This record gives sequence, C-alpha cells and structure tokens, in this order.
Amino acid sequence: MSPETVQLILGNGVMVAGVVGAVVAFRKVRPESDQIVVSAAKDVVVIQKGLVDDLRRQMDEQRRQLEDLEARFSERLDRAEQARRTAETALAECQRARQVIEKDYRAEKARNVELCERVEALEAEVAALKAVNRDRTPPEENP
Repeated sequence: MSPETVQLILGNGVMVAGVVGAVVAFRKVRPESDQIVVSAAKDVVVIQKGLVDDLRRQMDEQRRQLEDLEARFSERLDRAEQARRTAETALAECQRARQVIEKDYRAEKARNVELCERVEALEAEVAALKAVNRDRTPPEENP
C-alpha cells in the first residue's frame, strides 16, 4: 500500500468518524436542546406575562387618570357654562337698563329744549315789561 492510499483511508475514516460523532452528539444533545428550547420558551412566556401584566397595570392607571381628568374637565365646563349664562343675564339686564336710560335721556333732552325756549320767552317778556314800565314812569326832575 502506498502512503497516499493509507492517507486516503485514514482521511475517509476520520471523516466518517466525525460524521458518526456528530450524529451521536446530535442525538444526545437533541433531547436536551428540546428541553433548552422549552425552558427558554417558558422564560419568554414568563417575561411576556410579566410585561403584559405591567402594561395592563399601566393601562388601568392611565384609564383612572383619564377618568379623573374627564371628571375635572366636566366640572370646569359646567362652571364655565354657568358663568356664561350669568354673564349673558347680566348683559341683557345692562342692555335693558341702557335702553331705559337712553329713553329717559331723550325725554329729558326734549324737556330741556322746551324749558330753554320757555326761559327765552320769559326773558323776552320781562324785557318787554321793563320797556313798558320805563315808558310809563315819569322822568325824575333834576334840581
């Protein structure tokens, strides 16, 4: 046998031994690999369950906060609506009072014009009476 043939036989033997060893190792590791995968999957499920539970707690807390905010917003909205109605009522009362005042002002302005005309007429009458009275009074004699 030539050294090349021996080398070929040994090389093939090592290769066959490697394949057989790999198959044996795979067979031995295979049941453990299933256990590893199952164990890892259980850990992932536990982690995910914890995460889901935490997210649910956060969601519940945020829901409570949202309900609280909605209640406070509703109260403020009610107070704002009441204030708006009060302001509208006050505005209507002010407008009615202004109309009354404007009506009274117009009436008093007209009365003032009448009184001014009456004063002018009376002043003219007084002036006329003074003129008549001067004409009737005899002049005083000077010594």
